[in-house]
Amino acid sequence: EFDGGFPRPEGHTSEGAEEALRAVASYSKNYLPLLFNLFVSSRPSERGRVHAAIAAFGRVTGRDQLDGFYKNILKRMATSLQGVQQNQGDKGAKDAAAEQQGMLMDIAAALVPGLKPEALEKLLGIVNVSVVYKDPGIQKKSYKLLRAILSRSADLKSRSLEGVRESLSTAQSSCYAPAKK
Repeated sequence: EFDGGFPRPEGHTSEGAEEALRAVASYSKNYLPLLFNLFVSSRPSERGRVHAAIAAFGRVTGRDQLDGFYKNILKRMATSLQGVQQNQGDKGAKDAAAEQQGMLMDIAAALVPGLKPEALEKLLGIVNVSVVYKDPGIQKKSYKLLRAILSRSADLKSRSLEGVRESLSTAQSSCYAPAKK
């Protein structure tokens, strides 16, 4: 049986499926940046399918290749967080930086299954800082990203997991209602 009760297509083999995945993965360096740009330029209501495509490419792309794409996202996340902090007086700029940070966190969450353990550790460092931000949108995205990272808790160092517990304890008093959902 194949995919929830559908009959397996004639001629379908596991080897053929693996070969097809390798072929798709070989183009990920071309498609991931395009999907990233499409995600960022789409309306929020249209991002779900693009997010799923990014996640699918993230699962089939080799970890070394995915690492380069992830590092670019990480740099943008750091810059975006600085923008949120620096633009406290300019509501428009602060909101734009917070929206960009949320989109980057969504993309990072899509890539979590394919990331190297070292990359997860760095991403966890950003999440530990983000959960206490005074922006409900960033808090909510932080918890979503944290959930994705913790799905790979076996790949995390025990001191990192202790850091999560401390961050959550600290964040509890400043957590906005939307982030709790």
